Amino acid sequence: MQTLGQYLREKREAAGKSVEDIHHETRISRTVLQSLETDDFENLPAGAYLKSFIQSYCQAVNADLEEALSRIRFSRRYESHIREVNPELYTPPLPHGRNMLFAVFVIIVAASLIILATRSRDSSGPGGADQPLELNR
Repeated sequence: MQTLGQYLREKREAAGKSVEDIHHETRISRTVLQSLETDDFENLPAGAYLKSFIQSYCQAVNADLEEALSRIRFSRRYESHIREVNPELYTPPLPHGRNMLFAVFVIIVAASLIILATRSRDSSGPGGADQPLELNR
């Protein structure tokens, strides 16, 4: 399957338009348009701005926005941007190695602290610090 850039370039060429035409129609800078067509996400803004650029480009060349967004995952350099552009296409990596060990360690420490807190409260029992003092008359 084609990447986003390949898809957009193909749609632009099929519409008989140049990058300059798209620039004038959408008012998107030539640099951004070229970065879109070459899948150069390092030089593109993230989030709503990127989605807006893709939407404007798709309108200019009569391309389907959802199709374009689905193709973004075929670009190798999309990962940092895809979370903000189309989160349902992004599946975060599972924790592994040191991250997993650290998570297990934190869970064990938290559980131990909870157990210690409940035992110290239970050990105060009758006449303990939690009981009100009775005054003799």
